[in-house]
Amino acid sequence: MKTYTNLWDAMFGKRIELHVPNGRGGEKTISVTERWLEKMEREKRIAKVATSNSEDKSAALKEKATDIIGAAQVCAVASFNPLAEQFPAIGMLQQPNELENYDWVLTIAIVFATTENLVQQNLQPAEISSLIETVANGLQQWKPDGINGFMDCRNTFEKEASRLRGAGYPEEHLASDAIGMWIFVNLLSKMPQTQEDMRLLRTVGHIAMNSLSNWWGEK
Repeated sequence: MKTYTNLWDAMFGKRIELHVPNGRGGEKTISVTERWLEKMEREKRIAKVATSNSEDKSAALKEKATDIIGAAQVCAVASFNPLAEQFPAIGMLQQPNELENYDWVLTIAIVFATTENLVQQNLQPAEISSLIETVANGLQQWKPDGINGFMDCRNTFEKEASRLRGAGYPEEHLASDAIGMWIFVNLLSKMPQTQEDMRLLRTVGHIAMNSLSNWWGEK
């Protein structure tokens, strides 16, 4: 069954967004139909203006959601050697299963951190849910335990962030240290105990948070 949006488009034409001056030195966005804009331009009531089609943006975000796992894998693999040079505990991970686990852990953490940034994109809740569903489907196709790892990462992140926030933890390190905890434990199978452990935890947390921080484009 056609959605209301498709019915509206069929009746009045697809809607697009125009960026126009707001009278205060900035810009505002207004939504019009392509049909209306073409009519105004034909009648020379307005000059031709640059437009951004919300459908194009949705399609671009959908493509990003599809490609995110491959991009996260590249970041995960590329992070190993620099990290191994800084931290002996990482450098000791040399067995094939250990390296595979490293790639799995970092890939999932990067994907999770990047999907968290969707809330900053000014999207409707339904759009965010659709994009996360695309990511989830990609995780299932990538690895049998990919989606379970993602959910475990999310649960640990939420619990750890809540604990740290309740303890008055500095906000600038809260997110990276919360996700860093999940990475650290899943890489080394132990809780952090020393200052060096905490430095590693924070470093891998920053890798997860920053590797694809601009993945979704401008806010």
